[in-house]
This record gives sequence, structure tokens and C-alpha cells, in this order.
Amino acid sequence: MEIITNNYILKRVVFVFFVSCWFLVNQWHHVSADEMIEIDFSDQFVNSDFENFVFNGGTEDTAIIQFYTDRSFHPFWYGDLDKINEFKRAVDTSEIHGLPHSKYEFLRKSENTTVYEFEILVMKSFISLISDLNSVALNPSDIDNSISVYPKETDKYAILSRLEEGRSFEKNLKDFVFSYAPKTPEYSKLLNELARLRGITINNGWGKSVPEDKFLGYNLTHPNVGSLRTRLFNMGYLTFDSGSNLYDGEIKSAIQLFQADHGLNDDGVAGNYTLQAINVSSKTRLIQVLVNLERIRWADFKHKSRYILVNQPNFQAYLIEDDNVVWQSRVVIGLPEHQTQEFSDVMTHLIINPVWHVPRSISTTEYLPIIQENPEFLEDNDMSLIVRGTDQEIDPNLIDMSQFEPDNFPFLIKQNPSNTNALGVVKFMFPNEFNIYMHDTPMKELFFKDERTFSHGCVRVQDPFQFAFNLLGYQEENPQKKFQKVLQSKQESQINLEEPIPVSLIYRTVFFSDYGQPQYRSDIYGRDAAVFMALQDAGVITQI
Repeated sequence: MEIITNNYILKRVVFVFFVSCWFLVNQWHHVSADEMIEIDFSDQFVNSDFENFVFNGGTEDTAIIQFYTDRSFHPFWYGDLDKINEFKRAVDTSEIHGLPHSKYEFLRKSENTTVYEFEILVMKSFISLISDLNSVALNPSDIDNSISVYPKETDKYAILSRLEEGRSFEKNLKDFVFSYAPKTPEYSKLLNELARLRGITINNGWGKSVPEDKFLGYNLTHPNVGSLRTRLFNMGYLTFDSGSNLYDGEIKSAIQLFQADHGLNDDGVAGNYTLQAINVSSKTRLIQVLVNLERIRWADFKHKSRYILVNQPNFQAYLIEDDNVVWQSRVVIGLPEHQTQEFSDVMTHLIINPVWHVPRSISTTEYLPIIQENPEFLEDNDMSLIVRGTDQEIDPNLIDMSQFEPDNFPFLIKQNPSNTNALGVVKFMFPNEFNIYMHDTPMKELFFKDERTFSHGCVRVQDPFQFAFNLLGYQEENPQKKFQKVLQSKQESQINLEEPIPVSLIYRTVFFSDYGQPQYRSDIYGRDAAVFMALQDAGVITQI
């Protein structure tokens, strides 16, 4: 049994943070992909002098050194204006991908450089842009200690080898550069959504926000309904704005569509969560898209033909096979103070009828005060006291619990297998340093909340039985019979997966439905805000 809290305050803080960020970054940055540059190439480029420059500190990048060694130190950039202009067009286009344009802006950095410094400067910018497109502009684990994502390093040797071998690329370097961008349909859709939101924001967004001081529901007549109607029309959820203050069936249907697109219970009532989501500005949504573009670029999860995915802000888990979702379930994840980690691992086994070994932090800070107040608590919840460091069980009725504080509590608490066990009757194990796993729960009512952050970090699953049947179905002729037989034993049992399955706990606040409709979710842990601040520090601007 875990503490249930309301994440409303955190959500509002993050929302205000996003909006305030715009006063720092809402600036116009004009680029012209067709603008041509002129460079004076009158200075002589001597290959032997360039070789001396390279080997005497001109660059420490071994891939670049190897590239020029293989071409006998002939320049690749210097003297070829068409090639440089083609790369400049790629640099200008980088902002469309939400990348830090200034990081690759070689012309601004090339003032007062020698011809040899210029050659290396352009090549470094070239490699940097491709690396950021292909992998990462940021180091994710440096942003937030709850993000344990380690992107692959781009193979610079392979890039330069391909560049040297593919002479046809020399006149089409822009396509060469962007061939390293993620190939997933989701990435392309995010690029389109970014362009759409930029257009909306330039044209004053979605208009005035809707007052949040009153719940709005079917058949209600109120001035706030008129504001809601206009906002929904501006956002594309209504085809016509009649100006009526009546909450009619048309508005109810539009609200249900909006709720479905934003991960809310689609009851057609404009309550707190719905009104807050409706009032999020197009500027803030644009920031979310920028962040999620970066998250796709630094994804470290290698999709196999079969894998498990948990999208934390969407509170959903999926079992995917050959690009098809074969199982899906609502989930509950960690409280803001007990955040579920963002990482990837491999599921290796199931434990049926699990014993819950209560973590010391929960035993001492949560359960000890309850036990002191109610001596029957342990018995009522089928829990036992164990002397720490032994297997010896102690009768709690023989202990004066009032003498203990969290610092001197000498016992472990375990909860025996039962329907009331906090882990339910099955847990799904992918052993990791964070001690996070997926499991059943007796607290089924939490799955019907809009925002499901109630655990101590593990992932509670609404539909664990079907999940178990699917997993066992890969190795058992009759998975339900196997599962039920073990379950009826009432004893803790482990079933190993003959083929372990990759599992990834991701954090995506923008994604797309099967029909291509953008889906937005709240930044429940403030991680989008942290990533955006890091992108801003790296030089990303919003180009509004």
C-alpha cells in the first residue's frame, strides 16, 4: 500500500515554466536557404603545409586526420564554392530539425582564420551537424539523473569514408547530411508538426485562453462556454464558431476528441485537467515538439521484432511484435518524489505469487507510524516482521513498537502472497540497478485517473493476466493453464522467459495516433523543461 498524492501543483509549475521560457527564447531568426555566399580563395593552399598544420595541433580528431591523410592532404572544402554553399544550405536547414544552428555556423567563426584553419573548421562543423542529427545534440544523462539513456556514438570514420567514396554527394551535400536524420515516420511527423505550430504561433496562436474557474458540461449555459467554443474552433476541433454560450452536443463531441488526443478520460466534461490542457499555448506545444525531436535522436533502444514499451507521460504499456501492438494496458508510474527511471533493459522472467519485501524507506517512514497507531495492521495485511540479517520471524504482539524510530527500527517487513499483496499476484522482471519492475496491483481504482503517478517508481499494470498469457504464449502450448496452475499453488514461483524480451521505459510527451493525429501529454516530471533548457543552452532557438 503506497501513498497517493496529487501532482497538480507540480504540473502547474511546469506549465508556468514553459510559458515563461518563451520570454527568453521567442526571437526571430531569419535564414534563407537560397542565399549564396562569396569567399575569397586567393590564398594558396599548400598540401605539405596543411599536413604540418594538421599534425601540429590543427585538430585532435583522429577521423578527420585519417580522412585528410588518405587524400594526401588535398582540401575538401577550400576552393570549392559550390560545395561550401551546399553545406551552408544544410546548416541553415538544421533549425527546421530543432538543432543549434549557431553550433555549425562556420562562416561566422571563420573570420581571421588561415586557409588551413578554415578547412578544418568547416569539416568539424560538417561532422558535428551529422553527429547531432544522427545521435545527440545533448548528453541525456547529464540533464536529469532520472534519465538513463546512452545514445550511440556516430561513427565519424564511416561518415568520412562514405563522403570520400561517394563523389556524387559532392554536389548534393545537403541530402548527404540529412540522410543521417532518424528514418522513423514519427520523426517526419514531428518535423511537420513543428512547422505547423510555427505557422500557428506566428498568427497569434489559438486566441484567448478559457477561464478555468468553472467546470463546463452538457446543457450548461455560461459565458465561459462561448470562450471554450472559440478556442476549440481555433484549434480545429470545431468547424464553425456560432458564438453560443450553450454547452451543446457539438461542443461535447469536440471536447471528447480533444480529451482523447491529450490522454484524458473522454467524458465530454471540461474539468480542471481538460481546461488546463486546452489553455496550453501553441508556443509551449512547439517547445514540446522540439524536445521530442531530440529525444528520438538520442533513443538508445534497439527495436527487435518483439519488444515492450512503457511511455510514462502516456501512462500506457505495450507489447509489440512485428510493428503491431499485440497487448496494451494502462499503467501507474512513480510519484514526482519517486520518479520512474527512463531506461532500457531486458525482461527475463515472471514471478507469480510474489512475496513483497518492503523497502526499508517504506517500512520506516510509512508503515512504522501506522503500526504504532494500529497494532493489527501487520496481521490485517498478511505481513510479517523479520529480524534484520536473519530469517527469524517475530510476533509483533510481543514487541513494544512505540520504542522505535526510523533510525533504530531493527526489522524487515515482508508481505506474503495474496490478492491484497501490494504487488498483486504477478510481477514482470527486467533486473536493473533501479530496482524497477512491472507488476499487478490490488489498487485497481487508480487506473481510471487522468494522471496516474502514485507508485514508488515501479510500473503497475492494469491488465497483468493477459500480459502474462502473451509472454508465456511464446513458449507454452497452453499459457493460461500454465499460469493458473502456478497461481493456485499459492507459493512464490519463477518462470523464466526462454527468449528474453527488450523493454524500454521512455518519456514521450508528443507522439501520433494510428491515424496520424498528434497526441500531447503533460510533462509530469518536468523532464521536458530540463531538456529544453539544455537545448537552449546549446543554442537551439524556436525560430518564431
